[in-house]
Parts: sequence; structure tokens; C-alpha cells
Amino acid sequence: MTTIFLTRHGETVWNTEKRLQGSKDSPLTDNGILQAKKLRDRLKNEKIDIIYASPIKRALDTANIIAEPNNIPIVTCNELKEVHFGEFEGKVIGELSKPGEANFLMEMFKGNQEVKGPNGETLLDVQKRAFRILDNILEKEESKTILIVAHGMTLKVLMSYFEDFESDLKGVYGQTSLTKIIRDEDKFNVLFKNDITHTEMR
Repeated sequence: MTTIFLTRHGETVWNTEKRLQGSKDSPLTDNGILQAKKLRDRLKNEKIDIIYASPIKRALDTANIIAEPNNIPIVTCNELKEVHFGEFEGKVIGELSKPGEANFLMEMFKGNQEVKGPNGETLLDVQKRAFRILDNILEKEESKTILIVAHGMTLKVLMSYFEDFESDLKGVYGQTSLTKIIRDEDKFNVLFKNDITHTEMR
């Protein structure tokens, strides 16, 4: 039996400004650091064997906070990066005002695999790379407890490996939200997903 935990990085400065980050980056806020620490505390009894993380700093910083007390090894994977929004990266979402600009995000949230920002990636592009690394991880880490630290849209795509794409989820997974999946032979059982109860605790 293999246990898979999925999480998103903590809150960043650009998150608070509602800017599209994608492959670009901004630092974790004080709240984002606190969110990561709360997730670390929630996971302290789970005996995580290994963490796979996006190399983008906001995700890697989150992974390091979680890993530090128990010296959990971290492996970075480019395949876990956020969808590349192309020329829209760094823009405030509300500034996408030209015809079709704002709609591409809504179409992505609904699972449209063909839309993309100018010179950016489609969800199909993300799916190809994310599924490839997930295949490798599950084969290599069989019978272990794994944590994957990634990004909002990447997590939505990763979840479609285990179940249907969540077109009903408006937006993306919450910052440092936790999803737990058990693999028993070739069957996946999603125990809970997008759980942020730990972030609400003092």
C-alpha cells in the first residue's frame, strides 16, 4: 500500500495581489510561512518517507519547512511546476480585460485542455509532464508514504490521475491544503482532498 499526500505551496505576495504566477515566482508571505508550519505540524505523525517538490522557490520553501524537523529527503521535479501562463504571468487577474483574456482562466478551471496564455502551456501540456513524473514516483516509491508539493493548477491536473477532472471546483486547491490518497494495488482511494482545517487552527 502506498500513501500519497498532495499539497500546494503557502501564500505568496503575488497571491495576495491576485497576480498570475505560473513559472515566475514571488516569496512566501509571513502567513504563507505560518501555513507551511501548520501543515508540518499536522503531518508530524505521518512518517513521510520522501517529498517530491516543484523547484519553483515558493513550493520548495514550503517543502523545506515541512521536511526540516525530520530531515525528510526532497527531490525536485520540473514536471511539477505550475502551468506556464506565458505573457500573462505577472499580470493582475483583473487586468486581463481584452476579449478572451480573462476567459482563458475560466476555461482552464473547467478543464479545457486546449486554451493557454500567449506563448504559454495548455493543461494538456501540464498533464503530459505531470502524469509522466507521477508514473515514475509511484513505481519508484511503492509502499512508501510520499508528499508532493506543487501548485494550484498542477494539483488539479494531478488529481485527474486519480479521478475525473474537477470542473466543479471553482479556482484551485487552497494554499497548503492537504489531499490524501491510498493506492492499494491498482486502485486509488481518495480519503480527503483540499482540506485546510489545519490552517484555521491557532
